[in-house]
Amino acid sequence: MRRRSSMNERVLSSLSANALAVFVICVLGFGGCTIAPRTDGAGKPRSYDSAESLYNQAKSDFDLGDFEASERNAVELLRAYPDFPKTDEVLYIAVKSSHALMSFTETVRYAQRLSDDFPLSPYRDEALLLAADAYGQLGQPYNSADMLSRLLASPIDAELRETCLASLLELTQDKLGVGDLERLVKEYPSSPLAAEMSLGLAKKEFARANYDRAYSLLADLLYEFPQHARSREIRYLLQLSAQRREDPNIKIEYVEPNKLGVVLPYTGDYSRFGRYFEEGVRLAVEEFNASRETPVSFVLADSKADPVDAVNAVRKLVLEEGVVAVLGSVFTVPSIAAATECNARRAPMLSPVVPEQRIGEIGPWVFQINIPLEVEVSAVARVAVENLLLRRFAVLSPSTPESRGLTGLFIKEVQRRGGRVVAEQYYGSGDTDFKEQLDAIRESAPEALFIPGEPVELMQILPQVRFYDLQLQLLGLSNWNSEKLLRLSAPELEGALFPREGYRGKTPEAYERFVDRYTKKYGRESSQGSGIDEVHPVAVSGYFGMRVLLGAVESGAVDREQVREFLDTELNTGAESRMAEANSLPMVRVRSGKISEFTAHRRSR
Repeated sequence: MRRRSSMNERVLSSLSANALAVFVICVLGFGGCTIAPRTDGAGKPRSYDSAESLYNQAKSDFDLGDFEASERNAVELLRAYPDFPKTDEVLYIAVKSSHALMSFTETVRYAQRLSDDFPLSPYRDEALLLAADAYGQLGQPYNSADMLSRLLASPIDAELRETCLASLLELTQDKLGVGDLERLVKEYPSSPLAAEMSLGLAKKEFARANYDRAYSLLADLLYEFPQHARSREIRYLLQLSAQRREDPNIKIEYVEPNKLGVVLPYTGDYSRFGRYFEEGVRLAVEEFNASRETPVSFVLADSKADPVDAVNAVRKLVLEEGVVAVLGSVFTVPSIAAATECNARRAPMLSPVVPEQRIGEIGPWVFQINIPLEVEVSAVARVAVENLLLRRFAVLSPSTPESRGLTGLFIKEVQRRGGRVVAEQYYGSGDTDFKEQLDAIRESAPEALFIPGEPVELMQILPQVRFYDLQLQLLGLSNWNSEKLLRLSAPELEGALFPREGYRGKTPEAYERFVDRYTKKYGRESSQGSGIDEVHPVAVSGYFGMRVLLGAVESGAVDREQVREFLDTELNTGAESRMAEANSLPMVRVRSGKISEFTAHRRSR
């Protein structure tokens, strides 16, 4: 014992001597060792004063929106001072900055490090939520769902829980495959969305004609959750699965009479248009359900403004969700793809946004609510001749067959009303120089110029019209009602006349009611002060498009064929009806850089 004690005393004595020596060196060499010095790349000593400066600068840069500088300073701080007391917050700054910069791989890396090294950090949960979103942006929906499920399995505050639940539900319904759902159900059996994931898995199996597996999943789900909020839907699917198990060739479709599908760009670069569309749809459904005992529901499917994703969205809505009809999409190419798929699946689709008139020619299951371009052409010709008292017209048109057809109709309408077209010029796709056409138009001395072109073409044409000093009245179609066109070409558009977007059911009174309810609900003007409209045109089309589908439900339509018959009767109108539409179509005019209503007064020469 004495020997061990002596050994301990010698060790302590030695350690004390060494400690004293280190202390003396610190005092003599650095003026104190309370903070271990570090050096930068040039060999200069650093202190935590520099660390605090980098930390404050990183926070300041983030608040100012300079995310590159914020991430750079955070990374430098993490590299030079790994033992900085606020490292977890520095990692959180790096997570937020990289996410804002859309450097999603880095977002995941920083968040994972924060979670692993600081599991009790107050910044962990928000960082993992951003990481879940980053996984989604990287096209890894399973990793995103897994991250959200991990969060839901831990104690988090109520607001964050609701956010996680909403995001996970969206993934469950729209993004995850059969294998993904099986893994999640197995990994997180106590998840708040375990029942939803099981239902989603059963729907996918049913859509894949795996009726035995669907039946088993649905039976287990109904046993575990007999009072589930969607128990009626579960029982219905269970019955269909049983019938299809007995006879796979039986012609029984999964259709919910009071469920409508909506295809829209929910994520991606054009998601803001999807948000406007959803707002219009949601308002229409809420108004409709306010006076019904049996509510109508709608399911969103993400097109990402891509034709392939639009097809997959339709398959999800028709085969897995059993919607009775589909509304959408927002852009032309995805809408054509979705319409083709709907027509093949014999599911009625209503397109409320796309101006392409031939989309309705894809098949008998595809419809539009836009006022046809032929009606717009008639309305423009009528107002120009009868209200503006113009007599000499020129036309500058794309050389496509569709545009030539509209030009021919415009010429006939002008002549029928007593006017004359004195110049008829065309341009090819991709043309940027219009001098030759504009010179020919100038020589004919017209009073007005009608251009049935697209906004991207007008951005090239209108500055040249102004440059060559053609003093005439500009006439166009409703696609001139473009936020981008007005923003980039407002001086050239001054005085231009064209129709406001027209939709079936969009009377001035109905529109005013919609604007009032929309602005009260969402508390903003979606057009962002552009002067184009009180609300964004995409929101308007979503609202009035959904109203048409709701009209089918209200009429008593309970299956897809009955909805198709309703739409065919309501929307495929004759020549007499189109003439009435042309006479009532509202016109607008650009004044002082903004679009305002044009009041048409019949005048005499």
